[in-house]
Amino acid sequence: MEDLLRIEMDRVVRIFFGRTVNKNGELVGMSEEVVAFVKAPMFSEVETKAASCVGVGDGFRFRGRFDAGGGGRAHYVLLELGTEDSWLLYKECLKDAQVRIAEVIVDVAENDGRNRHGCAAILPATVLLEDEPVDVLTQEALHVPDCPDGSPVRDHVHPVFSPCDMAEDDIAVVNNDFPEDTFEEEDREREEENNVEQLLASDSDSDRRWPPHPRYPLLDTTYDDKHRAHLMVDLGREMKCMRSRTHKPLPWDERYAVYIGRAGLLPLARLVNAGLPRMDSAALTALVDRWRPETHTFHLPCGELTVTLQDVAMILGLPIDGHAMIGMVQPQGWRDMVEAALGLRPPEVEEDVKDRKTTGVSSAWLAEHFSQLDDPQAQGWLVERYARAWLWHLIGGFLFPDGSGNTISWMVFPIVAGTWEDMATYSWASGVLAYLYRQLCDGCRQCGDSSGLGGCLYLLQ
Repeated sequence: MEDLLRIEMDRVVRIFFGRTVNKNGELVGMSEEVVAFVKAPMFSEVETKAASCVGVGDGFRFRGRFDAGGGGRAHYVLLELGTEDSWLLYKECLKDAQVRIAEVIVDVAENDGRNRHGCAAILPATVLLEDEPVDVLTQEALHVPDCPDGSPVRDHVHPVFSPCDMAEDDIAVVNNDFPEDTFEEEDREREEENNVEQLLASDSDSDRRWPPHPRYPLLDTTYDDKHRAHLMVDLGREMKCMRSRTHKPLPWDERYAVYIGRAGLLPLARLVNAGLPRMDSAALTALVDRWRPETHTFHLPCGELTVTLQDVAMILGLPIDGHAMIGMVQPQGWRDMVEAALGLRPPEVEEDVKDRKTTGVSSAWLAEHFSQLDDPQAQGWLVERYARAWLWHLIGGFLFPDGSGNTISWMVFPIVAGTWEDMATYSWASGVLAYLYRQLCDGCRQCGDSSGLGGCLYLLQ
Protein backbone atom coordinates (compact mmCIF):
# COMPACT_ATOMS: atom_id res chain seq x y z
CA MET A 1 0.00 0.00 0.00
CA GLU A 2 2.85 2.37 0.81
CA ASP A 3 4.51 1.66 -2.57
CA LEU A 4 1.21 2.34 -4.36
CA LEU A 5 0.79 5.62 -2.49
CA ARG A 6 4.34 6.62 -3.39
CA ILE A 7 3.66 5.92 -7.06
CA GLU A 8 0.52 8.08 -6.95
CA MET A 9 2.41 10.94 -5.26
CA ASP A 10 5.04 10.81 -8.00
CA ARG A 11 2.35 12.07 -10.38
CA VAL A 12 1.48 15.17 -8.31
CA VAL A 13 3.54 18.39 -8.41
CA ARG A 14 2.84 21.56 -6.44
CA ILE A 15 3.98 24.61 -8.43
CA PHE A 16 4.57 27.86 -6.50
CA PHE A 17 5.06 31.20 -8.24
CA GLY A 18 4.85 34.92 -7.50
CA ARG A 19 6.40 36.83 -4.61
CA THR A 20 9.38 35.15 -2.96
CA VAL A 21 10.87 32.57 -0.60
CA ASN A 22 12.60 33.62 2.61
CA LYS A 23 15.99 32.39 3.79
CA ASN A 24 14.38 29.56 5.77
CA GLY A 25 12.71 28.15 2.65
CA GLU A 26 9.25 29.35 3.72
CA LEU A 27 6.88 30.66 1.05
CA VAL A 28 5.90 34.33 1.31
CA GLY A 29 2.66 35.21 -0.47
CA MET A 30 3.23 32.76 -3.33
CA SER A 31 0.44 31.41 -5.51
CA GLU A 32 0.04 27.64 -5.75
CA GLU A 33 -1.05 25.37 -8.57
CA VAL A 34 -1.45 21.63 -7.89
CA VAL A 35 -0.90 19.62 -11.07
CA ALA A 36 -1.66 15.93 -11.46
CA PHE A 37 0.08 14.20 -14.38
CA VAL A 38 -0.98 10.96 -16.06
CA LYS A 39 2.36 9.42 -15.06
CA ALA A 40 5.46 10.52 -13.18
CA PRO A 41 6.54 13.60 -15.19
CA MET A 42 9.93 14.41 -16.62
CA PHE A 43 11.45 17.81 -15.88
CA SER A 44 10.59 19.09 -19.36
CA GLU A 45 6.90 18.39 -18.66
CA VAL A 46 7.04 20.22 -15.33
CA GLU A 47 8.83 23.09 -17.04
CA THR A 48 6.10 23.38 -19.71
CA LYS A 49 3.31 23.25 -17.14
CA ALA A 50 4.99 25.89 -14.98
CA ALA A 51 5.22 28.22 -17.98
CA SER A 52 1.47 27.91 -18.58
CA CYS A 53 0.76 28.61 -14.89
CA VAL A 54 3.01 31.66 -14.63
CA GLY A 55 2.17 32.99 -18.07
CA VAL A 56 5.65 34.25 -18.99
CA GLY A 57 7.45 33.09 -22.10
CA ASP A 58 10.91 32.36 -20.70
CA GLY A 59 13.46 33.44 -18.10
CA PHE A 60 12.68 30.96 -15.32
CA ARG A 61 14.64 29.67 -12.39
CA PHE A 62 13.35 26.39 -10.96
CA ARG A 63 14.02 25.15 -7.44
CA GLY A 64 12.74 22.02 -5.80
CA ARG A 65 11.85 22.26 -2.11
CA PHE A 66 11.87 19.32 0.28
CA ASP A 67 11.63 19.01 4.06
CA ALA A 68 14.78 17.41 5.46
CA GLY A 69 13.80 17.99 9.08
CA GLY A 70 12.83 15.45 11.70
CA GLY A 71 10.87 15.11 14.92
CA GLY A 72 8.05 17.30 13.68
CA ARG A 73 10.34 20.26 12.99
CA ALA A 74 10.59 21.47 9.41
CA HIS A 75 13.93 22.15 7.78
CA TYR A 76 13.44 23.18 4.15
CA VAL A 77 16.14 22.65 1.54
CA LEU A 78 16.05 24.23 -1.93
CA LEU A 79 17.67 22.29 -4.77
CA GLU A 80 18.40 23.95 -8.11
CA LEU A 81 16.55 22.34 -11.02
CA GLY A 82 17.48 22.77 -14.65
CA THR A 83 18.13 19.36 -16.17
CA GLU A 84 16.59 15.91 -16.16
CA ASP A 85 19.47 14.67 -13.97
CA SER A 86 18.84 17.33 -11.32
CA TRP A 87 15.12 16.44 -11.41
CA LEU A 88 15.95 12.77 -10.80
CA LEU A 89 18.21 13.75 -7.90
CA TYR A 90 15.42 15.87 -6.41
CA LYS A 91 12.95 12.97 -6.60
CA GLU A 92 15.49 10.75 -4.84
CA CYS A 93 15.67 13.33 -2.03
CA LEU A 94 11.87 13.28 -1.74
CA LYS A 95 11.85 9.59 -0.85
CA ASP A 96 13.29 10.35 2.61
CA ALA A 97 11.62 13.74 3.07
CA GLN A 98 8.82 14.60 5.51
CA VAL A 99 6.54 15.52 2.57
CA ARG A 100 6.98 13.35 -0.50
CA ILE A 101 5.03 15.47 -3.00
CA ALA A 102 7.23 17.50 -5.32
CA GLU A 103 7.19 21.24 -4.64
CA VAL A 104 8.63 23.30 -7.48
CA ILE A 105 9.26 27.00 -6.93
CA VAL A 106 9.31 29.12 -10.09
CA ASP A 107 11.16 32.42 -9.95
CA VAL A 108 10.51 34.77 -12.85
CA ALA A 109 13.19 37.08 -14.16
CA GLU A 110 12.73 40.20 -16.19
CA ASN A 111 11.55 39.37 -19.72
CA ASP A 112 11.97 42.50 -21.85
CA GLY A 113 10.56 44.41 -18.89
CA ARG A 114 6.99 43.00 -18.98
CA ASN A 115 4.91 40.57 -16.99
CA ARG A 116 1.75 38.76 -18.10
CA HIS A 117 -0.29 41.96 -17.74
CA GLY A 118 1.91 43.98 -20.12
CA CYS A 119 3.50 46.13 -17.40
CA ALA A 120 7.17 46.92 -17.09
CA ALA A 121 9.19 46.10 -13.97
CA ILE A 122 10.60 49.39 -12.69
CA LEU A 123 13.64 49.85 -10.46
CA PRO A 124 13.81 52.53 -7.76
CA ALA A 125 15.47 55.83 -8.56
CA THR A 126 18.16 55.25 -5.94
CA VAL A 127 19.57 52.25 -7.84
CA LEU A 128 22.13 52.88 -10.57
CA LEU A 129 21.88 50.16 -13.20
CA GLU A 130 25.47 50.43 -14.35
CA ASP A 131 27.20 50.89 -10.99
CA GLU A 132 25.28 48.91 -8.37
CA PRO A 133 25.56 45.12 -8.10
CA VAL A 134 22.46 43.05 -8.74
CA ASP A 135 22.31 41.65 -5.23
CA VAL A 136 21.38 45.06 -3.71
CA LEU A 137 17.96 44.93 -5.36
CA THR A 138 15.13 43.64 -3.22
CA GLN A 139 11.55 42.55 -3.72
CA GLU A 140 10.24 45.50 -1.70
CA ALA A 141 12.07 48.04 -3.87
CA LEU A 142 9.94 47.39 -6.97
CA HIS A 143 6.80 48.96 -8.36
CA VAL A 144 5.12 48.88 -11.76
CA PRO A 145 3.54 51.82 -13.60
CA ASP A 146 1.70 51.41 -16.90
CA CYS A 147 3.98 51.35 -19.95
CA PRO A 148 1.73 51.03 -23.00
CA ASP A 149 4.34 52.38 -25.42
CA GLY A 150 6.71 49.46 -24.86
CA SER A 151 9.64 51.68 -23.97
CA PRO A 152 12.67 50.20 -22.10
CA VAL A 153 12.75 49.83 -18.32
CA ARG A 154 15.54 52.35 -17.83
CA ASP A 155 13.31 55.10 -19.32
CA HIS A 156 10.72 54.68 -16.56
CA VAL A 157 12.68 54.88 -13.31
CA HIS A 158 10.46 56.39 -10.56
CA PRO A 159 10.59 56.74 -6.79
CA VAL A 160 9.24 53.85 -4.81
CA PHE A 161 5.53 53.74 -3.97
CA SER A 162 4.13 51.70 -1.14
CA PRO A 163 2.59 48.42 -2.28
CA CYS A 164 -0.46 49.32 -0.22
CA ASP A 165 -1.22 52.12 -2.69
CA MET A 166 -1.55 49.72 -5.62
CA ALA A 167 -3.79 46.90 -6.66
CA GLU A 168 -2.35 43.45 -6.28
CA ASP A 169 -2.25 42.92 -10.04
CA ASP A 170 -0.07 46.01 -10.47
CA ILE A 171 2.89 44.55 -8.57
CA ALA A 172 5.64 43.05 -10.72
CA VAL A 173 7.02 39.82 -9.37
CA VAL A 174 10.77 39.97 -10.01
CA ASN A 175 13.59 38.29 -8.11
CA ASN A 176 17.04 39.76 -8.61
CA ASP A 177 18.99 37.36 -6.44
CA PHE A 178 19.93 34.96 -9.24
CA PRO A 179 23.53 33.82 -9.57
CA GLU A 180 25.48 35.22 -12.48
CA ASP A 181 24.73 33.64 -15.88
CA THR A 182 21.81 31.60 -14.46
CA PHE A 183 19.55 31.97 -17.46
CA GLU A 184 22.38 31.88 -19.98
CA GLU A 185 23.34 28.49 -18.56
CA GLU A 186 19.73 27.25 -18.72
CA ASP A 187 19.47 28.40 -22.33
CA ARG A 188 22.62 26.49 -23.18
CA GLU A 189 21.23 23.34 -21.53
CA ARG A 190 17.95 23.62 -23.44
CA GLU A 191 19.83 24.14 -26.68
CA GLU A 192 21.90 21.01 -26.05
CA GLU A 193 18.78 18.92 -25.41
CA ASN A 194 17.09 20.25 -28.57
CA ASN A 195 20.14 19.43 -30.69
CA VAL A 196 21.01 15.95 -29.44
CA GLU A 197 21.87 14.73 -32.92
CA GLN A 198 24.44 17.48 -33.37
CA LEU A 199 25.87 16.72 -29.95
CA LEU A 200 26.14 13.02 -30.75
CA ALA A 201 28.01 13.76 -33.96
CA SER A 202 30.50 16.01 -32.21
CA ASP A 203 34.09 14.82 -31.81
CA SER A 204 35.07 17.43 -29.23
CA ASP A 205 34.27 15.44 -26.09
CA SER A 206 37.84 15.67 -24.89
CA ASP A 207 37.59 19.48 -24.78
CA ARG A 208 34.48 19.53 -22.59
CA ARG A 209 34.43 19.56 -18.79
CA TRP A 210 31.73 17.22 -17.54
CA PRO A 211 30.30 17.47 -14.00
CA PRO A 212 29.93 14.35 -11.85
CA HIS A 213 26.74 12.34 -12.21
CA PRO A 214 24.13 13.72 -9.75
CA ARG A 215 22.88 10.28 -8.66
CA TYR A 216 25.83 7.96 -9.24
CA PRO A 217 29.15 9.80 -8.80
CA LEU A 218 31.19 6.83 -10.05
CA LEU A 219 29.57 7.01 -13.50
CA ASP A 220 31.39 9.02 -16.14
CA THR A 221 29.01 11.65 -17.53
CA THR A 222 31.15 11.85 -20.68
CA TYR A 223 29.78 8.42 -21.59
CA ASP A 224 26.38 8.94 -19.99
CA ASP A 225 25.56 12.04 -22.04
CA LYS A 226 25.48 9.97 -25.24
CA HIS A 227 24.50 6.62 -23.76
CA ARG A 228 21.55 4.88 -25.38
CA ALA A 229 19.92 4.27 -22.00
CA HIS A 230 20.16 7.98 -21.10
CA LEU A 231 18.65 9.01 -24.43
CA MET A 232 15.78 6.54 -24.10
CA VAL A 233 14.91 6.88 -20.40
CA ASP A 234 15.77 10.50 -19.60
CA LEU A 235 15.19 12.18 -22.97
CA GLY A 236 12.41 9.91 -24.25
CA ARG A 237 14.07 9.03 -27.56
CA GLU A 238 12.99 5.96 -29.48
CA MET A 239 15.81 3.60 -30.47
CA LYS A 240 15.87 0.86 -33.07
CA CYS A 241 17.58 -2.50 -32.70
CA MET A 242 21.24 -2.64 -33.60
CA ARG A 243 22.44 -4.99 -36.32
CA SER A 244 25.19 -7.50 -35.70
CA ARG A 245 28.06 -7.48 -38.18
CA THR A 246 29.27 -11.07 -37.75
CA HIS A 247 29.99 -12.72 -41.11
CA LYS A 248 29.22 -16.26 -42.13
CA PRO A 249 32.51 -18.17 -42.63
CA LEU A 250 33.65 -19.30 -46.08
CA PRO A 251 33.02 -22.94 -47.08
CA TRP A 252 35.32 -25.34 -45.26
CA ASP A 253 37.72 -27.73 -46.98
CA GLU A 254 39.23 -30.49 -44.89
CA ARG A 255 42.55 -29.88 -46.61
CA TYR A 256 42.77 -26.62 -44.64
CA ALA A 257 42.87 -28.50 -41.31
CA VAL A 258 46.60 -29.22 -41.34
CA TYR A 259 47.44 -25.52 -41.74
CA ILE A 260 44.83 -24.21 -39.30
CA GLY A 261 46.02 -26.79 -36.77
CA ARG A 262 49.58 -25.50 -37.01
CA ALA A 263 48.20 -22.02 -36.18
CA GLY A 264 46.55 -23.43 -33.02
CA LEU A 265 43.07 -22.41 -34.19
CA LEU A 266 41.67 -25.75 -35.31
CA PRO A 267 39.28 -26.03 -32.27
CA LEU A 268 37.74 -22.70 -33.30
CA ALA A 269 37.43 -23.86 -36.92
CA ARG A 270 35.66 -27.07 -35.85
CA LEU A 271 33.28 -25.08 -33.65
CA VAL A 272 32.37 -22.65 -36.41
CA ASN A 273 31.88 -25.36 -39.04
CA ALA A 274 29.58 -27.31 -36.73
CA GLY A 275 27.00 -24.53 -37.10
CA LEU A 276 26.27 -21.20 -35.47
CA PRO A 277 23.00 -20.02 -33.89
CA ARG A 278 20.97 -17.24 -35.43
CA MET A 279 21.78 -13.82 -34.00
CA ASP A 280 19.03 -12.26 -31.85
CA SER A 281 19.33 -8.52 -32.52
CA ALA A 282 16.73 -7.55 -29.93
CA ALA A 283 18.44 -9.47 -27.13
CA LEU A 284 21.88 -8.13 -28.09
CA THR A 285 20.57 -4.56 -28.24
CA ALA A 286 19.02 -4.94 -24.79
CA LEU A 287 22.42 -5.96 -23.44
CA VAL A 288 24.22 -3.11 -25.19
CA ASP A 289 21.75 -0.62 -23.70
CA ARG A 290 22.84 -1.80 -20.24
CA TRP A 291 26.60 -1.75 -20.88
CA ARG A 292 28.68 0.66 -18.80
CA PRO A 293 32.09 1.60 -20.25
CA GLU A 294 33.43 2.61 -16.81
CA THR A 295 33.27 -0.95 -15.45
CA HIS A 296 33.02 -3.03 -18.67
CA THR A 297 29.96 -4.73 -17.22
CA PHE A 298 26.26 -5.02 -18.00
CA HIS A 299 24.17 -3.29 -15.30
CA LEU A 300 21.15 -5.56 -14.82
CA PRO A 301 18.36 -5.56 -12.21
CA CYS A 302 20.00 -8.62 -10.64
CA GLY A 303 23.45 -7.00 -10.51
CA GLU A 304 26.47 -6.69 -12.79
CA LEU A 305 27.42 -9.22 -15.44
CA THR A 306 30.26 -9.40 -17.94
CA VAL A 307 32.24 -11.67 -20.26
CA THR A 308 35.52 -12.88 -18.78
CA LEU A 309 38.73 -14.17 -20.28
CA GLN A 310 37.84 -17.67 -19.10
CA ASP A 311 34.52 -17.44 -20.97
CA VAL A 312 36.35 -16.68 -24.22
CA ALA A 313 38.75 -19.60 -23.75
CA MET A 314 36.01 -22.06 -22.81
CA ILE A 315 33.46 -21.05 -25.44
CA LEU A 316 35.73 -20.50 -28.45
CA GLY A 317 38.70 -22.70 -27.51
CA LEU A 318 41.18 -19.85 -28.00
CA PRO A 319 44.55 -19.76 -26.23
CA ILE A 320 45.09 -17.32 -23.38
CA ASP A 321 48.86 -17.47 -23.06
CA GLY A 322 51.02 -15.80 -25.68
CA HIS A 323 52.08 -12.49 -27.17
CA ALA A 324 49.75 -9.52 -27.14
CA MET A 325 47.94 -8.95 -30.42
CA ILE A 326 48.99 -5.68 -32.05
CA GLY A 327 47.43 -4.91 -35.41
CA MET A 328 48.67 -2.78 -38.29
CA VAL A 329 47.47 0.81 -38.16
CA GLN A 330 49.15 2.24 -41.28
CA PRO A 331 47.19 1.58 -44.49
CA GLN A 332 50.10 2.12 -46.86
CA GLY A 333 51.09 -1.02 -48.72
CA TRP A 334 48.37 -3.35 -47.38
CA ARG A 335 47.31 -4.36 -50.90
CA ASP A 336 50.91 -5.35 -51.65
CA MET A 337 50.96 -7.51 -48.53
CA VAL A 338 47.71 -9.26 -49.52
CA GLU A 339 49.00 -9.88 -53.04
CA ALA A 340 52.24 -11.38 -51.72
CA ALA A 341 50.42 -13.78 -49.38
CA LEU A 342 47.37 -14.72 -51.46
CA GLY A 343 48.64 -14.19 -55.01
CA LEU A 344 45.78 -11.84 -55.83
CA ARG A 345 45.70 -8.06 -55.45
CA PRO A 346 42.62 -6.34 -54.03
CA PRO A 347 41.08 -3.91 -56.54
CA GLU A 348 42.33 -0.36 -56.59
CA VAL A 349 39.90 2.48 -56.14
CA GLU A 350 39.31 4.86 -59.01
CA GLU A 351 40.78 8.33 -58.60
CA ASP A 352 37.42 10.13 -58.64
CA VAL A 353 35.75 7.69 -56.23
CA LYS A 354 36.16 7.88 -52.48
CA ASP A 355 37.71 4.68 -51.10
CA ARG A 356 35.00 3.16 -48.93
CA LYS A 357 37.15 0.09 -48.19
CA THR A 358 40.16 1.81 -46.65
CA THR A 359 40.11 -0.61 -43.72
CA GLY A 360 40.24 -3.82 -45.73
CA VAL A 361 38.57 -5.89 -48.43
CA SER A 362 34.92 -6.74 -48.70
CA SER A 363 33.68 -10.13 -47.61
CA ALA A 364 32.17 -10.52 -51.09
CA TRP A 365 35.62 -10.14 -52.71
CA LEU A 366 37.11 -12.93 -50.60
CA ALA A 367 34.07 -15.14 -51.25
CA GLU A 368 34.34 -14.55 -54.98
CA HIS A 369 38.00 -15.53 -55.28
CA PHE A 370 38.56 -17.95 -52.37
CA SER A 371 35.18 -19.46 -51.67
CA GLN A 372 35.95 -23.02 -52.69
CA LEU A 373 38.95 -24.93 -54.00
CA ASP A 374 37.42 -27.12 -56.70
CA ASP A 375 40.59 -28.86 -57.88
CA PRO A 376 40.96 -32.07 -55.83
CA GLN A 377 44.54 -32.40 -57.07
CA ALA A 378 45.56 -28.86 -56.18
CA GLN A 379 49.16 -28.41 -55.14
CA GLY A 380 50.10 -27.69 -51.57
CA TRP A 381 50.99 -24.01 -52.09
CA LEU A 382 47.57 -23.33 -53.60
CA VAL A 383 45.76 -25.11 -50.75
CA GLU A 384 47.80 -23.08 -48.30
CA ARG A 385 46.72 -19.82 -49.96
CA TYR A 386 43.08 -20.80 -49.76
CA ALA A 387 43.53 -21.83 -46.12
CA ARG A 388 45.13 -18.47 -45.34
CA ALA A 389 42.28 -16.60 -47.06
CA TRP A 390 39.75 -18.74 -45.13
CA LEU A 391 41.47 -17.92 -41.83
CA TRP A 392 41.69 -14.21 -42.64
CA HIS A 393 37.95 -14.16 -43.33
CA LEU A 394 37.26 -16.02 -40.07
CA ILE A 395 39.43 -13.72 -37.97
CA GLY A 396 38.23 -10.48 -39.56
CA GLY A 397 34.58 -11.46 -39.90
CA PHE A 398 33.98 -13.62 -36.80
CA LEU A 399 36.52 -12.71 -34.12
CA PHE A 400 37.19 -9.04 -34.97
CA PRO A 401 34.30 -7.68 -37.07
CA ASP A 402 33.65 -3.96 -36.88
CA GLY A 403 30.27 -2.28 -37.00
CA SER A 404 30.71 -0.62 -40.40
CA GLY A 405 29.46 -3.37 -42.72
CA ASN A 406 30.92 -6.25 -44.69
CA THR A 407 34.59 -5.28 -44.46
CA ILE A 408 37.32 -7.76 -43.52
CA SER A 409 39.97 -5.63 -41.86
CA TRP A 410 43.60 -5.65 -42.98
CA MET A 411 44.79 -4.72 -39.47
CA VAL A 412 45.20 -8.38 -38.48
CA PHE A 413 46.65 -9.44 -41.82
CA PRO A 414 50.33 -9.07 -40.78
CA ILE A 415 49.70 -11.88 -38.29
CA VAL A 416 47.77 -13.97 -40.83
CA ALA A 417 50.49 -13.44 -43.43
CA GLY A 418 53.21 -14.79 -41.09
CA THR A 419 54.15 -18.39 -40.51
CA TRP A 420 51.51 -20.77 -39.19
CA GLU A 421 53.60 -21.60 -36.14
CA ASP A 422 53.99 -17.90 -35.36
CA MET A 423 50.20 -17.46 -35.27
CA ALA A 424 50.04 -20.01 -32.46
CA THR A 425 52.20 -17.80 -30.22
CA TYR A 426 49.55 -15.09 -29.76
CA SER A 427 47.01 -14.67 -26.96
CA TRP A 428 43.93 -14.77 -29.18
CA ALA A 429 41.50 -14.94 -26.26
CA SER A 430 42.68 -11.68 -24.67
CA GLY A 431 42.66 -9.93 -28.04
CA VAL A 432 39.09 -11.03 -28.79
CA LEU A 433 37.87 -9.97 -25.32
CA ALA A 434 39.53 -6.54 -25.47
CA TYR A 435 38.12 -5.93 -28.93
CA LEU A 436 34.62 -6.93 -27.80
CA TYR A 437 34.84 -4.52 -24.86
CA ARG A 438 35.86 -1.73 -27.22
CA GLN A 439 32.98 -2.42 -29.60
CA LEU A 440 30.48 -2.49 -26.72
CA CYS A 441 31.80 0.84 -25.41
CA ASP A 442 31.28 2.35 -28.87
CA GLY A 443 27.98 0.57 -29.50
CA CYS A 444 26.27 1.79 -26.32
CA ARG A 445 26.58 5.33 -27.68
CA GLN A 446 25.28 4.62 -31.19
CA CYS A 447 21.74 5.87 -31.84
CA GLY A 448 21.34 5.84 -35.63
CA ASP A 449 18.57 3.92 -37.34
CA SER A 450 21.07 1.51 -38.94
CA SER A 451 23.69 1.34 -36.18
CA GLY A 452 25.86 -1.76 -36.32
CA LEU A 453 27.53 -3.70 -33.53
CA GLY A 454 30.94 -5.29 -33.93
CA GLY A 455 32.97 -7.76 -31.91
CA CYS A 456 32.49 -11.49 -31.44
CA LEU A 457 28.84 -11.31 -30.44
CA TYR A 458 28.49 -15.06 -30.05
CA LEU A 459 30.15 -14.61 -26.68
CA LEU A 460 27.00 -12.73 -25.60
CA GLN A 461 24.38 -15.04 -27.05
